[in-house]
Amino acid sequence: MSRILVGTTALLVALATVVVGAAAPAQASLVGATLVSTPSLTDSNNKEARAECPGDTVVYGGGARISGGAGQVYVRAIIPDASLEFVTVHGEEDGNFPGDWTIVAQAVCGPPGNHGLHVVSVPSVVDGTDISPRSAYAPCPGEVVFSGGFELSPTGGEVFIAEMEPTANLSRVEVQAVEDFNYTTPWNLSAIAICGVPDTSTIALSAPVSTALNSTTNKTVEPACDPGFTSIGMGGMIHDGNGDGFTNAVLDRFSFNSGLSKVTTTARENGTTTDDWQTLGTVICLS
Repeated sequence: MSRILVGTTALLVALATVVVGAAAPAQASLVGATLVSTPSLTDSNNKEARAECPGDTVVYGGGARISGGAGQVYVRAIIPDASLEFVTVHGEEDGNFPGDWTIVAQAVCGPPGNHGLHVVSVPSVVDGTDISPRSAYAPCPGEVVFSGGFELSPTGGEVFIAEMEPTANLSRVEVQAVEDFNYTTPWNLSAIAICGVPDTSTIALSAPVSTALNSTTNKTVEPACDPGFTSIGMGGMIHDGNGDGFTNAVLDRFSFNSGLSKVTTTARENGTTTDDWQTLGTVICLS
């Protein structure tokens, strides 16, 4: 896979992955990394789940996935706590969904190393209003993004995440949310980043992987890390043919696979639409 290398190696320009830190090793990974997945109760209520890192490990990244939501339940928040001990996720119904469903919280855990990991959370400048769409940005000045998150509240089941993406140079996390139809209640949006320094490691952001632009109901992307890398973060978005946030679909999965080699982002239509839309995703990988 072609890369842009930034750091102790020469700068090579190509149309694919961005790498920050030391040159990529032939075979290496985040030693001691584990994935903790914790499900919530299964019922028809809005709910949360929490994945806790074991022992002396810390959170490198967090994820969430909805099971059984049928496109009527979405991920409202992925929040690493300030101490990097656990990740809390929230799922919310779009309206009064009668079915039972579950949300699973995920935490990528590993030894703290010398990365100086810490959480940055920044609210939108228009919080407390009903302005839509709106964005929020969590920067990592002088550092890089290891992973991202977000929090929406209160939503009344009428405000959805349309984007959670690290920038191409891993300098900040950008999130965007959109209202469903004519929701007039004030709401809040925060962007969250886990920031740190590569130290002797290498952090790579994959090139975006996208689905087709059409009106197919469910869309999934699975960007993968190169051999020798561990997935620690991700990005995902949905938009229409004009590149704008799409209100007729919800993101219900930002998840890691069990081997921490790839991530999955899934969006589902929350109703029936003939409009074209697509899902895009990226993965942040650490050696």
